[in-house]
Amino acid sequence: MKIGKIRLTVLIESDPNFRSVDLGRIEADVAAELPLGGHVLGQPGALAGASAREKPIGIVAPGEGETIVADYRGMGLTLGRHPLALIRSKLSRLKVRKAADLAKLPSGMTIRVAGIVTHRQRPETASGVVFMSLEDETGMSNLIVWPSVQQTQREAVFGARLMIVQGELQSELGVIHVIAEKVRDYSHWLGRIKSGSRDFR
Repeated sequence: MKIGKIRLTVLIESDPNFRSVDLGRIEADVAAELPLGGHVLGQPGALAGASAREKPIGIVAPGEGETIVADYRGMGLTLGRHPLALIRSKLSRLKVRKAADLAKLPSGMTIRVAGIVTHRQRPETASGVVFMSLEDETGMSNLIVWPSVQQTQREAVFGARLMIVQGELQSELGVIHVIAEKVRDYSHWLGRIKSGSRDFR
């Protein structure tokens, strides 16, 4: 069965672990230009109908960070590790909690959370309050941002792709929120990863 160039390219872009004839992502990109097996078919002139085997191309495999960047560039997500897993050691030094740990903490505690901004919402019935969702490698953290915080930290609240937020944890009947007090933009830690949030008014 032959796999067309378009289909092969889709496989390459959709899975950083894709292997075609033992090829890595970059090697598979090269292979997408050729029929499977690394042969060049349809030689011109006197060689018409013949095939020629290309010499193996020695290519350094991309690092995990590069693979994640390529995933987000092609699909807007990754099938590998979440970007925050790569910077968890930095976040831990700043005493940032994982989303999955919030349910274990007492309500009223001052904490720090971090994540890629996935949603911003300011319903007309909420008196100017903004609700936000941050995603890390363990799940989602939900924020409540009062108008006073929006006014003093507007650039970070509305412009950050990756943020660290300090605030009060509120937990009641399994519903967990963080009341944002300090919002800091750490988008530069994402490097070349492109991410976007769904913002609703």
